[in-house]
Amino acid sequence: TSGAGSGSGATRLTLGSSLAGRIATRDEVDYFKVEVREFGVLTIYTTGGLNTTGALQNSASDSLATDDAEGSGDNFRIEHTVTPGIYFVKVEGVGSNTGDYTIHARFGAVDHSDTRSGATSLPLGGSRLGWGSSDDVDYFKVQVREFGVLTVYTTGIHTEHTLEDSSGAILETQSLSGRIFGIEHTVTPGIYFVKVKGWSNSTKGAYTIHASFEAVEHSDTRSGATSLSLGATSLSLGGPLPGQIATRDDVDYFKVQVRETGVLTVYTTGNLDTKGTLETSDGSSLATDDDGGNGDNFRIEFYLSAGTYYVKVEGVGSNTGDYTIHASVLSEGDDHSDTWSGATSLSLGSSLPGRIATRDDVDYFEVEVSQAGVLTVYTTSNLDTKGTLKDSAGNYLERDLWSGSGDNFRIEHSVSAGTYYVTVEGRMPSDTGDYTIHASFEADDHSDTRSGATSLSLGSSLPGRIATRDDVD
Repeated sequence: TSGAGSGSGATRLTLGSSLAGRIATRDEVDYFKVEVREFGVLTIYTTGGLNTTGALQNSASDSLATDDAEGSGDNFRIEHTVTPGIYFVKVEGVGSNTGDYTIHARFGAVDHSDTRSGATSLPLGGSRLGWGSSDDVDYFKVQVREFGVLTVYTTGIHTEHTLEDSSGAILETQSLSGRIFGIEHTVTPGIYFVKVKGWSNSTKGAYTIHASFEAVEHSDTRSGATSLSLGATSLSLGGPLPGQIATRDDVDYFKVQVRETGVLTVYTTGNLDTKGTLETSDGSSLATDDDGGNGDNFRIEFYLSAGTYYVKVEGVGSNTGDYTIHASVLSEGDDHSDTWSGATSLSLGSSLPGRIATRDDVDYFEVEVSQAGVLTVYTTSNLDTKGTLKDSAGNYLERDLWSGSGDNFRIEHSVSAGTYYVTVEGRMPSDTGDYTIHASFEADDHSDTRSGATSLSLGSSLPGRIATRDDVD
């Protein structure tokens, strides 16, 4: 039975069935109507000796796909992802071709389990179609066979996607679609699961989930050492780098190029108990550490001239596992010490230049006060600074961010005679640059204590000043 010549009179074509048709004249068009009740892939194609062309349209007559030669012989074949609804297929002869054909409709539903046990396999380097909403959860299973960085992201509708390990522990969660919103996570060999759902209550529609993997391996020899860039921040070769001590005798080597004299800082983060050794280009050891960093991580800070250096990373004892290695350099050394013991002396009524050179740089200053009064310490600069005042015992007295001009800190605090310390930092990790620190002092006009109270005679008056928020007369 030949299809009708318009969409409104289209012949119904049931999914999983086929119909015979005939293009009797060069300008004849046959229309077929297909109803889809779930999300999936609709396949429409013809068989026979006629050279056909086909077009798939939605209910608004918008063209979704066309083809004239993807099927067997000169037949068309269209495969298209569709949502529930009514679709139309237009069949024509190519050029002046007329004759008989058979049209077929096939449909493959795309659905994924909402449980880990039924998760759909997601191949590394591949993708899967999905249909998502806020109340629908799809699980995908990814198998990783070596240590490296697993990347998972979606395109299409905005989604919330979560990476879980084989025990169900959440490793990372991201929202929205596109690679910039994807998950990049360092993983060891094993099975991982990705849970996908619509980002919000109003989010519903099709998405595609993608998975890729980049193996991470570092040489056991200096000649094959991985290059470690100074101060880099991206997770790639040349930035903070993931690593793995796979066996008790595994050693990873990294090469660092220092271009000018300064303080090189190399350290690891993670749960692995690491030991680090800094070596010269001829193999001589300069420094070794195994617990100077956070937790059981090593941290090495060493003043170096320009040249090529190597860092050897090992597990302590029989410890194995994952770590991340970081490196930075502060040219020409640190202008002001990062420690109390090396604090720069700052005289009252004077100022000093300073520089926050790296995201973790802290400058310490020591101020001597000979009597009770108001100590004022502040910075001037274009840098967004954070200042902290502590006493000689390390007790925190005051912290400030924005009380000075611009984004500078300013601290005014009532103090007694003694030694005080001021730390200067960038307010955010990305805030680095130059500043000037100032210190001034004003003796207290009236004591803050009963024992030093000023005598006030009956029938007389005295001037006074509340100099700071914590001043008491």
